[in-house]
Amino acid sequence: MLSNNETFSKITCESDIYNAIAQFLIELIEKNYNVDEFVTINRKQIIDDYVIRFSKLLLIKKIADRVNALDKMYQEVKNKDLFHKLCFLVAYDLKKHDTSMYIMDSKHIVLNTFYTDLIEIYPIFSRKINHIKTYNISLSSLFQNLSYCYKPGLKLKVRNVYLPNLVGDDVSSLKVGFMPFSAKYYQKIKKEKNHDEILITPITANNLLTSEQKEYFIAELKFLINEGVNLIICPETLPDLFADKDFIEKVREIINQSETILFGPSAYIEDKDGKIINRAILLNKYLEEDVIIKKFNPYREKGSLLEMRGRENITIGDTITVIHIKNFGSIMLLICSDYFHEDVGKLIKMLNVDAIAISAATTSYNQFNAEHSGLLNENRLLFQCNLCYLCFKNKEMNIAPINFYSKGITENQIMDRYKCLNKECSRCVKHFIINVKISIELGCSVEMGESDERK
Repeated sequence: MLSNNETFSKITCESDIYNAIAQFLIELIEKNYNVDEFVTINRKQIIDDYVIRFSKLLLIKKIADRVNALDKMYQEVKNKDLFHKLCFLVAYDLKKHDTSMYIMDSKHIVLNTFYTDLIEIYPIFSRKINHIKTYNISLSSLFQNLSYCYKPGLKLKVRNVYLPNLVGDDVSSLKVGFMPFSAKYYQKIKKEKNHDEILITPITANNLLTSEQKEYFIAELKFLINEGVNLIICPETLPDLFADKDFIEKVREIINQSETILFGPSAYIEDKDGKIINRAILLNKYLEEDVIIKKFNPYREKGSLLEMRGRENITIGDTITVIHIKNFGSIMLLICSDYFHEDVGKLIKMLNVDAIAISAATTSYNQFNAEHSGLLNENRLLFQCNLCYLCFKNKEMNIAPINFYSKGITENQIMDRYKCLNKECSRCVKHFIINVKISIELGCSVEMGESDERK
């Protein structure tokens, strides 16, 4: 891999052109290029010239010849000023709207598997949600099909998962289903003093669902899939559903017969080194392999300066997962307190995600709604599936198992529709489905979808 300090002497493969573009972007950012001036001066002719040259490149049938022609063009632009480099980037982005220059197979696209020190670049699908706020002119606002993440000081990497075949071109809605588990299905933890804090350690021994619980999970999964749900979200800290190989194969078989994405559930497990991790699994038939989502921001208990503080005793991850769904947009997948990591708000804005899906075990939704309220108000959606046990832990609490935020729904609608019907249930008796209607003009609206009563 070429480092930031090396000169690109030859573009020899697909990742080299993206690294080259990253070099241009880094130069523009670090030299504080005046983008406002760029949009006010006559730049159309130069951009059009580059677009024409890109169009001619796309007609070259042999990949090797196409790469050589692109390299020659890049070497020319590399020696020009920042204005021409930005024209080059905009023209490249415009052509990506028509067709990719390299990608032959669109089944599963991940372009930023390589990393430079400062920047990641990847293509984005066209969106149908218009975010309400228009930021001041910036580099990111100039690009429609090429997205980048500038990373000075960011601790998290970004893993992009592309699902281009999930919904058809004529689909104008996304169905989200929630699978909250009843009060008795949760993973137990123990608390122990460790110097000046309390360690919250999950008990992973015998961390398996019973036959009855597995039967319940399969029944819920089939019901939601039959209802045409596109994305299913499960809560956090459940017993490990996937420790049983026969059971996970049965779950995969059901998922692979549908278009549905299954996010979660989250479970504490011991890894091969004997360390405890909190991880969820992403399943979909278009994925070439299971995607493991590891919690990267452990939960910490609140306390005054004189009180002992507690922390979740787990080994943390360093990667945030974003799924990109054709004809909808992008969804960031988080496990509970990940939402409060210092990088998350920055990445929501940098990556311009359309929705955040959270697998949770929490006694309060207020903190989640308030944490990135400014970004949520820009027509971003929040889907959160909670662990029922914590909703009923305190008899005074009145917390719904589901948290949903959108500008298309009122607080009264949430309270009326999403209260759990049975505070002492032995299993969930109500399904939750949200139908997000997409409108290019209006952004999005929400229908409080179907439910199924079980006796």
